[in-house]
Amino acid sequence: MYYFRNLLLFATLAAIGLILWLFLGKDNTYNWQQSLRMDKEQPYDLSHFYRRCVQYFTQTETIRKNGTSVGLLHDSTQWATKPSVYLFAGEKPYYLESELNLLLRYASKGNSLFLITNEIPAALLKSLNLDWRFKTRHETTMLLRLRHPEIAKGLFRFRYFERDTFKAYNWNSIALGNIKLSDSTALQFSGPLKDKAAILGDNQYGEPYFFRLRIGEGFCYLHLNPMVFGNRQLFTAEGMHYAMEVMRHFNPAHTLIWDEAAKLPRQDYEPSGNSSGNPLVYIQSQPALRAAWYTLLAGIGLLLLFGARSMQRIIPSPPDMRNSSLEYAGLLGLMFYRSGNYKKLFTIQWQHFQGFTRRAYSLRSKPGDPDFIPDLVAHSGMDEIFINKLIGKALTLESQTPLRAADLHSWAEGLSAFYSQFHKKNHGLSSQST
Repeated sequence: MYYFRNLLLFATLAAIGLILWLFLGKDNTYNWQQSLRMDKEQPYDLSHFYRRCVQYFTQTETIRKNGTSVGLLHDSTQWATKPSVYLFAGEKPYYLESELNLLLRYASKGNSLFLITNEIPAALLKSLNLDWRFKTRHETTMLLRLRHPEIAKGLFRFRYFERDTFKAYNWNSIALGNIKLSDSTALQFSGPLKDKAAILGDNQYGEPYFFRLRIGEGFCYLHLNPMVFGNRQLFTAEGMHYAMEVMRHFNPAHTLIWDEAAKLPRQDYEPSGNSSGNPLVYIQSQPALRAAWYTLLAGIGLLLLFGARSMQRIIPSPPDMRNSSLEYAGLLGLMFYRSGNYKKLFTIQWQHFQGFTRRAYSLRSKPGDPDFIPDLVAHSGMDEIFINKLIGKALTLESQTPLRAADLHSWAEGLSAFYSQFHKKNHGLSSQST
């Protein structure tokens, strides 16, 4: 009981220590997860790109986690007098319908939306009347090319690196169903998007990943593959050159609005915008993590409940084991005797006698050898006539078939007399005679 209680206490302390280490500890190793955070310095976060954007634009406003999504855009009186660029960079933006409508109205007044994301929300595509199919290539290296006539030409090489090796990565683009080649072999949109959309970048396969859409008096820029703006890519000269060329699409005199809040679902923030920043907020925001958290709590509760019950229960001690070999041997002998199988019963007794004499007296000869009876008489100290009669009777019965009950009784009396004399002479070996 005390062992289980101490083990449970140790496991609880270890779990608490692990949680504190995960949430509060400082890890000196790199985290290769593509979290795309503007305030982190891991290889695939965006802190370096964020600092470059701050340097590029004259003024920067940042929507933090404790603010409401696109909260700086509600003052419509500033949209015309103070042009700005709204920038989101992350795995996927989470917008409410009201926020999407606000963003589109914001862009239509002459401002720019710049979304750098692996996944464009379906609601946004629907709002822009886009019916696009997306394509993913799982490759280690991808060559990207900017198509704007005022932007530097050439291919930019990007490779996905994790820990100590290059690995394949899912590079996103849109399918070529809505795109055709013009007479100048340049990619351009066809159909309804011909006059309001432009290809700004494609890969070595001619698949566009960076494009611009006109919305009223402004534009919406969509850039797939945010990984190319990660810290590791911008630490290279080629990656930094690419990022700065992309930023040349925007006027540096405008105000940058960097949205960090849209990386999590909107319902995870209080209407007042006062978020505690507790890690449990993020756990509750993700369905899988929330289910795992409640499962963990339920498991701990069940462990404490049934563990306490098992410690309180009195477990009876099992009774001492009793050696029943003698009873079993007697039962087998009785079965052979009542079935009339006297020969089998004699054979077992005779084999046991031979084994017993070898162990007790270390005899090397066997019954029937000329030296067996003299050796047995010398080691046992019994009468030679008695030994000759006992062994002679056994050799006779061994070759006789079938045996009668009287013959078995005669042999058993002599055998019993032999064991009785042995016990008298050798008290220390009484256990072997059984």
